[in-house]
Amino acid sequence: MKHQPNPARSAALDAHAAASLYHQQAAAHHHEAGRHFQSGKDFAHAAHQASLAHGHALLGIDMGSHAADYYRRNHDDLATAGSGPITRASVEAVEAAGTLEAGLGVSAHHARAAIHHERAARLHLQAMESCDASDIALAISDTGSACTEAQCALFHGDEAAKRHAGEDARRLPAIEHPAA
Repeated sequence: MKHQPNPARSAALDAHAAASLYHQQAAAHHHEAGRHFQSGKDFAHAAHQASLAHGHALLGIDMGSHAADYYRRNHDDLATAGSGPITRASVEAVEAAGTLEAGLGVSAHHARAAIHHERAARLHLQAMESCDASDIALAISDTGSACTEAQCALFHGDEAAKRHAGEDARRLPAIEHPAA
């Protein structure tokens, strides 16, 4: 049985679709950044790709937040029952990822970021399908999982950037500071 047209629900479906697309684009840019960094030939292009990935990640997170807002406004009874988009479990998952995987190299961090973006994209599509089928509890759960994956992707993107900057610093000539 199809539900009646609902502009707020339509906006949530559109937000899920956009979030998925942005996360797919972020994953593609992370794959490209990792390849360029690993080849050791075009670090500037790798940094540019990483910057594009970061921008797409932020847009994906923003769109995911719009979808989550729909659930909070229209299904507060379900959204506040512990399965909301950002839970303590989400934060703990990101912290655990940071603890376990902080020692990876630049290319490995880009690869992990891409994996997390791909998962976030898939989860947003699943949430969109669940929302469209009026299975709101599952849509809320998938939205929360997508938010967690997006946060993990951001962590790995940030770690790749830090390591990339460290590599750049090692390639620069030493700078002598004049005596004061």
